[in-house]
Amino acid sequence: MQLLDDIALLREYTEHGSEEAFATLVTRHIDRVYSAALRHTRNPHSAEEITQAVFVILARKSRQLRKGVILAGWLYQTARLTAITHIRGEIRRTRREQEAFMQTELNQTGSDSSRPGRTGTEAWPQISTLLDAALTGLNETDRNAIVLRFFYGKSMGEIGTALGASEDSARMRVNRAIERLRKFFFKRGVDSTASAIAEQISANSIQAAPAALAKTISAIALTKGAAASGSTLTLVKGALKIMVWQKTKTLTALAAATIVAAGTTTLVAQRELPPRAGDLRDAGHHAEISYDLLDDACQFAAGVDQSQFVVRVLISSRNKAVQPRDIHLLIQKPDGRLIPLQLGPKGEVLNFPHDAGLRRENPRIISNQPKGTLSMTLNYFLPMPPNLAFRYDRLTAGVAEANKAIGAADKMIKAGHFTGAPRITRTVDGVVFVFPKAAAKRATVEIAAATGSQTYVANADGIARVRLDKRLSAQDPEVTFSRKPLYIVPDLQP
Repeated sequence: MQLLDDIALLREYTEHGSEEAFATLVTRHIDRVYSAALRHTRNPHSAEEITQAVFVILARKSRQLRKGVILAGWLYQTARLTAITHIRGEIRRTRREQEAFMQTELNQTGSDSSRPGRTGTEAWPQISTLLDAALTGLNETDRNAIVLRFFYGKSMGEIGTALGASEDSARMRVNRAIERLRKFFFKRGVDSTASAIAEQISANSIQAAPAALAKTISAIALTKGAAASGSTLTLVKGALKIMVWQKTKTLTALAAATIVAAGTTTLVAQRELPPRAGDLRDAGHHAEISYDLLDDACQFAAGVDQSQFVVRVLISSRNKAVQPRDIHLLIQKPDGRLIPLQLGPKGEVLNFPHDAGLRRENPRIISNQPKGTLSMTLNYFLPMPPNLAFRYDRLTAGVAEANKAIGAADKMIKAGHFTGAPRITRTVDGVVFVFPKAAAKRATVEIAAATGSQTYVANADGIARVRLDKRLSAQDPEVTFSRKPLYIVPDLQP
């Protein structure tokens, strides 16, 4: 069967419980899932466990996959998230040793303009460690095109069919995505042509999974994990949580814009002073960001009605021991002058200077923190009520402002801002109430409508979804909670 029959096989499994159909899917995709896991962990045993977890997740979520899903792309993304979950678990178990190991790996792949570029086959060790980070920077359609072309060897015609586009459109999309990958690699010390990168990915990215693994996985996945080991079930649970939070807490790719991905040898908190002019010769050791990226984010946040829908630009450290007060940022102008930025107690940027001259110069914003430790996020939510009750129009007003913000973000992306972020085509029609996990399955949201009360109970993850109803907007009923939620956010899940 061809790749494009994946949906038919899924339907056969979900509607008729066909073990043969599921086993066919496992056999077809296992090498790609295993290879993605192996690139992340560099450990065959861990890669096998991750692969097993991915297919358990597929068995559990097969009925929930959206119509027209490209299974190859979905499995790749699920493998990546599951691998991240596994790595986090390893770090928690052996924190100091594992942190040192991971940062050593990052050092070997981080950007260093003094290192000569590598081409040909000797570039693959660098490309392989950067490949999944580079693919994450592509939008979903471009990533699916790359996965189909280079992981599955599909023709441009087959890719076009899968994406609902023409063969020429598919070819243009693949070429454009490869060029973006080339630029990503070049910034990190891999100087190679687009055609050479495409050849390297095609020739080296897929490793064969152990021969007996497919049979083992099929047997375990068909029980939806009931026969899996405790560690695999923990991995499945963790990956599913990440998938849920990605849908409910991420405002597309804007919500987690990475400042710098280069490595450092330690994550120990450092109480450093801000870099001084005389220290700029060593700025290559510090995390930095371009002016235009932070300017885009701050201008986007400034355009939102914060009384209805709150958006904050936050700068934080991946090292939990480093607090916002420990982070110092300086705009380094071409003439050598330094402009300090102030961060609030939660890492919010308080005094960013929007200036046309600076925008043209696009200076670096340097920090006192090591490379690879800082991130920028857009934190967004509906304003929290002061007590356990408010009117329904608070929700409708918040969602309306969220949709305005999404429209503004899409216009910025279309105009070339937020490089690498995908276009935003969906609109929000509901909200998510996030309660503490201690209140899971007990916390409730009640809407006292004139036609009868509606009650929503939080699931095992503490999440209660509420779709807005235009008929209720006219009534403006009271909304109450059994306990105060942690957040109220727009529901971005399709």
